[in-house]
Order: sequence, then structure tokens, then C-alpha cells
Amino acid sequence: MISKIKNDKNLKIIFAASFIIFLAAAGVIFADFGNKNEPVIIHFDAYKGIDHIGNKIEMFGILFLEMTILLVNLFLSDFIYSRERFFSYVLGFVNLVISALVFIAAIAINSIN
Repeated sequence: MISKIKNDKNLKIIFAASFIIFLAAAGVIFADFGNKNEPVIIHFDAYKGIDHIGNKIEMFGILFLEMTILLVNLFLSDFIYSRERFFSYVLGFVNLVISALVFIAAIAINSIN
């Protein structure tokens, strides 16, 4: 299914790194919020205090959204690889940045709670 980009070593490394960072974020979220039934502090402002309180479903929703973005960008990158290789790399790096930001957010939410 992903036949065009599997021969490109750089794109394989980029998408693999994105997936590994996603798995690390999922590990942080599942380890800390898997058995938690109380509310979770999603956003904390230094001036106002707690802005947004949610539950663990919202944390898993963040993971679901990231995985959806990762898969859509992977398939789009494969689709446009033969026409515009540059945009395939752009989509790969966007995946890497999104995965890193979700991982940082997961660690930040974990440290607040």
C-alpha cells in the first residue's frame, strides 16, 4: 500500500521517528492516565490557575487525533511522492514536529497532574 516511499531511506527514517515518538507519548499517557478516574488538569495558566479540566477520554482523544494525522500524512506523502518529492518530505517533517509537540504536551500534562 505504501509502495513509493518505502524505497526512500530518508522518508522511512522520518516516519519511523514520528511513529516512535508517538509510541513514547502513548506510553506516557497510558502509564499515567490509564487507571485514573478523577479529573485531569489539561491546561494550567500561571496567572489564572487551572483553565481546563478534562477526563482521561480527552487524553486518549489527543492520541487518536495524532495517529489520524500521522496516517493521513503518510498516505498523502506516498500519493504525491512521484510528483512532488519535496512535499513528501514536508509532510514527513510535519509529522515529526506534531509527534514531538504531542509528546511534550503529554509530559507537561503528566507533570501538572
